Amino acid sequence: MLPRFKSKAFLAPMAGVSDYFFRERCLVQGAGLVVSELTSVEGLARGHYVQRKDSDLSILASRPQSPLSIQLFGSDVKTSLKAVDLVEPYCDIIDYNLGCPAPHITKQEAGAALLAKDEALKKLFSALVKHSDKPITAKIRAGISENNLVHIKIGKLLEQEGVDMISLHARTVKQGYSGTAQLEWIKELKDTLDIPVCGNGDITTPVQAKQMMEQTGCDFVMVGRGARGNPFIFKQIHEYFETGTYKNPTDLAIKQEFLSYLDCLTDHFSLASIKAKAMLFTKNLKGASVLRTAIANASSVDAVREVFS
Repeated sequence: MLPRFKSKAFLAPMAGVSDYFFRERCLVQGAGLVVSELTSVEGLARGHYVQRKDSDLSILASRPQSPLSIQLFGSDVKTSLKAVDLVEPYCDIIDYNLGCPAPHITKQEAGAALLAKDEALKKLFSALVKHSDKPITAKIRAGISENNLVHIKIGKLLEQEGVDMISLHARTVKQGYSGTAQLEWIKELKDTLDIPVCGNGDITTPVQAKQMMEQTGCDFVMVGRGARGNPFIFKQIHEYFETGTYKNPTDLAIKQEFLSYLDCLTDHFSLASIKAKAMLFTKNLKGASVLRTAIANASSVDAVREVFS
């Protein structure tokens, strides 16, 4: 059973974005659930993540975070169960990715490649649900292409195997991140299933979050690119749902938010990673292009800090 969430807006898993400390900023700003970056079951089984100082498991071992979903990808059942054993102590939910369209993932017969493998999915999720005491959820895409939509079929299959929630990124694998998310696909899935459905795709404002929920009936919404460099969006969504209005953060508030984030990053991430994260926080600031140039030229963490001071 899913835990109770204080908000219907969740942070999506994003490579290079959804690190422990950014997730923490989103929780402070009111996210109902945060999801880790995509995590390889093979890498977990081999101990790769524990060895990295920026890995979730290394940080979570001393700094618990909740409510947290750790998202896994892979396909081998035994390896997946071993990965579950490793992450269970640190999370509230275990999510399995069935939607990533990246070739380096699909070539491993993982991510979106599993949408075409019904029997493998049944075997995998039957084992996951029986093995773990934590809720098991899945994130899917609508299909390989618009001519090959499988969200209803896969949704039914996963529900029958005991999955607790399905998040649908309402695009196809072929679309990648281009085009627009199709809200009708989320509505179709919600109308079909009895378990909760989380809608995902193109939410960059509180208005879009509310539109998705009203037009599809989905139980929750997942914010991806709209949250990059903008943890405030979760507070804004809550305000908009409650009052019909919301406030934009001031430049000072954005800079202070990044500096709070930066203070946590320095012991765990390289300068290059910190600069990439800093770039994301400039998008709503005045003189953003000048700030980005200064970040690109920064030769130290202190120089990055100076840009936002």
